[in-house]
Amino acid sequence: MSERIRHAPGSGSAGLSGGFGERHDPERAARFRRAHRPGDTVRGTFLRPAAQSSAFAASGADTGGLGWADIEGQTLLASMPAFPQPGTELLFRVERVEPDIVLRLLAEGDNAAVPPPSPARLAADYAAARDRLDARLAGALFPAWSASGAPDPPATAAARHGAFAAHVTEDAETAALFLACQRARLALLPVLRAAHPGVTLLHLPWLCPTARALDCAVLPPRPDSTGGGLTRILMGGLPVMPGLPDRADGAALPPFPGRFLLHGLLRAATPEAPARLAFRVMAEHPDSIGALPEPLLSALSAPLETALLSTGPLPAGPSDPLGLLLAALHGGSGLLA
Repeated sequence: MSERIRHAPGSGSAGLSGGFGERHDPERAARFRRAHRPGDTVRGTFLRPAAQSSAFAASGADTGGLGWADIEGQTLLASMPAFPQPGTELLFRVERVEPDIVLRLLAEGDNAAVPPPSPARLAADYAAARDRLDARLAGALFPAWSASGAPDPPATAAARHGAFAAHVTEDAETAALFLACQRARLALLPVLRAAHPGVTLLHLPWLCPTARALDCAVLPPRPDSTGGGLTRILMGGLPVMPGLPDRADGAALPPFPGRFLLHGLLRAATPEAPARLAFRVMAEHPDSIGALPEPLLSALSAPLETALLSTGPLPAGPSDPLGLLLAALHGGSGLLA
């Protein structure tokens, strides 16, 4: 028999959620209401049993009770006949969204069509695969590029890409992580293109070995564009301290400019003029933008003309290429307006 899961808007830590340390996010709940109607099937992930589940356990549920589930970023409390392993994906049917959100946990016999993974899940899968590849490269490839006495370290973007491709070909572990990253990226692209026709999302770890999570989004002009056919470029990442290795767990050391974002417009080459990129650079610490890794800035200077228009702080809200692309799926615009 299926069970119900609910969350009253504005309840905060009151009612059934009281005492468990969870917090209701009205903004996420509003997004859920805009995106779903009664009868929809949604995918959720079981997080853990509630701390006091036995006090609210349904009659006859010997091994179950109340448990927390994550459904599209909204943490909800569910009555479950039994607790699965944390991380188990579950299916729910939306019964109503007003005045509160009520979902029904679907049992195996409900024959509900399995919904595709949400954009947030696909993005998280890609980010996790990208970061695993970055961590591998930081230990297996990039140290040799900066080691003293290294034979002919790759000096240009093309040379770095060639060395990276050779390493992927020769190193089985890196190759497996690279393929996983590409699969996750390709699974995410159709979702992004629903909001941004023709967009390409690239992971460019070889372009700047002293940056992590270096993504580049290329948004071609729309067919009805009145902006002169300019291509929008978003490139962002997280620099790490030069000369210092990453931590053993793969996380980056404290950055110097912090997370940065390059936002530019690219004019295609013509018979009369070369391609030209006019861009802004924003960072968590704008005063340190001049310390951005040299390989990144030098890669922008060839084979096209470049013009740095301004520097400044990161905008409020999403400030990385992937986050900006996803924001449009929820009605956001920001830099992409």
